[in-house]
Amino acid sequence: MNIDSHLISEQYDDVVKNTAGLPTTKSKIRVIQQLDKADVDKSHVLVDGIGVFTLGQIKENVAGKFEDLAKRVRNNEPKFAFEKMYEKYSVLKRMVETLVLAEKDIEYMRRAGQLPGLSKRFF
Repeated sequence: MNIDSHLISEQYDDVVKNTAGLPTTKSKIRVIQQLDKADVDKSHVLVDGIGVFTLGQIKENVAGKFEDLAKRVRNNEPKFAFEKMYEKYSVLKRMVETLVLAEKDIEYMRRAGQLPGLSKRFF
């Protein structure tokens, strides 16, 4: 199965572009509820409309959902995969957007000197 990496890159860029105007300021962190400075993947983040998860849980959940979609495509169910990717209230979409926003929040805090032990991007 060939995956169009250019298309995936464009979709990721769209998510980043669509979240660019969301507030991530000194006074308000967008999605991080509780930051674990020792292990960023244990930080609690809010997935809009779904609940609070750790970053690690979200990464595992998203990976599992992509594996399921890939399996369905291999089983000749591309319509199902397409619907899950683009449905209006897609859990997958919200979780991926949360990962992007969490990355932006943590990078902002790192640059602001609030995370002295974190010297590089964590993703």
